[in-house]
Order: sequence, then structure tokens, then C-alpha cells
Amino acid sequence: MASRRIAKSRRETVQTYAVHFHPQPGGGYTVTVPALPGCITEGDTLDEARAMVRDAIECYLAPSSRRTRASAPARRTEQLAVTRKAV
Repeated sequence: MASRRIAKSRRETVQTYAVHFHPQPGGGYTVTVPALPGCITEGDTLDEARAMVRDAIECYLAPSSRRTRASAPARRTEQLAVTRKAV
């Protein structure tokens, strides 16, 4: 009975992230998650890389990870317009 109450009281949300699979020259894949700076992993096959990136995202979003990242300086992203002179 207690486990039912715990399961009902715990809220879970589904979040979707774009992930980039970068094939490596020697085989395997490096995977990055642009929305989560520093979230990077690798796998020997696409299936392994998919499993690894799921784990990496879960670890990144874990409450203990948030405390560590909160003390790091914030990253700033800007878009710059560049005008090129005609040659």
C-alpha cells in the first residue's frame, strides 16, 4: 500500500532533447546534447550511443548535478551579424 502512495505522489515528466551523433574515424560515435552544455558521451554502435546518451542526460538532470552546475559561471550565447566587403 505504501508503494502505491509513493508512486502516485511522484511526478514524472517527459522531456525531449535534440542529440547529435558524430561518427568517429576509428568507428563509434560521440554524442552531444546542445541544450545541455557539457553533456557528451560516446558509444561503439548507434544503439550503444543512444543508451549512453539517455544515461548522460539523466545524470545531467539529477538534483546533485544541478547543485554542482549552479556554482559554475553561466555561459552566454549571442548571435552576431557580420558584413563582408565585396571583393
